[in-house]
Amino acid sequence: MGMADFQRGPARLRWLLVAIVALAALPVFALYLSRLNASSERALDEAREFASSLAKSGAAQQLGLVRNARGFAEALKHIPAIQRPTAACDALFAEVNSKAGWAASLFLLNDQGIGICSSRPSARGMNFSDRPYFKDVLKTGDFVVSEAIIGRVTKQPVVAAGLPIKNAAGQITGVLVVGIELSWIPALADAAYERYQGSVFAINKDGGLASRHVHNAKRVSVSETGASDATLRKLVSAQTPVVEIEDGNTQRIFGVAHVGDTQLTVAVGFDRAAVLGPIRHRFFVDVMWLLLVAAGSIGLALTVAEFSVLRGVRTLTNTALRLKAGRMGVRVNLSPRVATELHDLAASFNSMIAEFERLAYLDRLTGLPNRRYLERQMLSRGTERDKRGNLIPEALLAIDLDGFKPVNDIFGHAMGDKVLTAVARRIAAVASDRATIARLGGDEFVALIALPGAVDPRASARAFGEEIRRSLDEPVEIDGNRFPVGASIGVAVVPYDAETLAGALVIADAALYEAKRTGRNRVIDQAPSLVSEGEADQDGLLEGYWTGLDLVGYGIERN
Repeated sequence: MGMADFQRGPARLRWLLVAIVALAALPVFALYLSRLNASSERALDEAREFASSLAKSGAAQQLGLVRNARGFAEALKHIPAIQRPTAACDALFAEVNSKAGWAASLFLLNDQGIGICSSRPSARGMNFSDRPYFKDVLKTGDFVVSEAIIGRVTKQPVVAAGLPIKNAAGQITGVLVVGIELSWIPALADAAYERYQGSVFAINKDGGLASRHVHNAKRVSVSETGASDATLRKLVSAQTPVVEIEDGNTQRIFGVAHVGDTQLTVAVGFDRAAVLGPIRHRFFVDVMWLLLVAAGSIGLALTVAEFSVLRGVRTLTNTALRLKAGRMGVRVNLSPRVATELHDLAASFNSMIAEFERLAYLDRLTGLPNRRYLERQMLSRGTERDKRGNLIPEALLAIDLDGFKPVNDIFGHAMGDKVLTAVARRIAAVASDRATIARLGGDEFVALIALPGAVDPRASARAFGEEIRRSLDEPVEIDGNRFPVGASIGVAVVPYDAETLAGALVIADAALYEAKRTGRNRVIDQAPSLVSEGEADQDGLLEGYWTGLDLVGYGIERN
């Protein structure tokens, strides 16, 4: 490729696109490398936040259960059957326990730690005096929560909550115990596994592993051996909601939450490799695709330049030249293969042409089509045929307002413009979608209507003219004044009165002047002869039209 190639217009643009593709591909690789680092950090931050939120959720659920247990126990201790235990208290505990699904068991111990009442009959007579939580209740005289233990009654992992029962002298006579199930752990483990194949840890205060839960593990296992390792101890002593620990050869991210004043720590752990694995896989896949796309893009650049850019540019240029030559109605139609930006440019170009046409073909006062638009329609219409090949009749109505001149003379052109606009609105409402209404200038209008399938086209055209005339029967009311304005209408039908619409306009104009001559405010569809404007009597033709209008305020007397 020599310098001459760059100096030719199409070749310069074509090769410029190739150069752009090549240059764009180089920094993209560097960008992808930086994106890998950014995505990795973002994924790690999301994992840290997710681990922390899960741990907080578990801790909050456990703390909520503990608070429920305390409120539950505080309410129960005031029941007389518990203050002074009877044989009926077992049934009472069983009924109450059945309504508190989160409680594994309820039982009442005497001051020696012997079960004297329980929702589970097997607890009666059982000795709990060796339990640390029982000793703590006796020592503190307050509500106490244990670490995670295996319940002697349920044989399931629970956290025991103990509340002292005191007599009137303040002496502890018994301990009310509520066994709280760790029911929230399986659901939390499922959520952790689904996201990053993580696991949930419930750890006692000495670092002993109470539970390590993974996906679909429905049992909560509790170890009371006191065994611990360095990782668990670090989690128990963690002062931040997120810690990262190297566990053997594995880097782990932990979210940590301590359950209030209780003896349990909740930790949610993710392997760092599991978090970053999907990110790195997507990166390498994206890089391979990028290489393929870059190679293909460079190979197709010349073809794309021709079919998606250059041809669209040439179409836009040719259309602009036609518009410059005065060819109205032209539009840019691009191939679907042309670039989207050129389609947007073509749409803007077409909108601009449409606006030019609107300014050229619409009457600025009334918003109706103007004389230029009518002339264009007359050139393009009048030769339509139906399915049988017969010429479709079309009627042309020449409309001239009666009684409008005094409006301008008495009230001025500003009021005249308002009246003209109101009249145009009425005529347009009658025409609706059936006909084209154009304002030629002043108070002159033309209606062009096609009459396909009409049995009597002339009668249909005349009926349409009568509709327009009747629409002006009611005076136009503006600013409290009523202006009686009528219309004289001349009708001509193609192909009966003339072979073309241009010829029909002459006939309709003659019929209009016949309507003026014979009394105005009427529709004439056949004129005996052409009459000149000078033959029309301009005096006395609107007698009675202005009798209802108050002119005194304008210094004008009625005649």
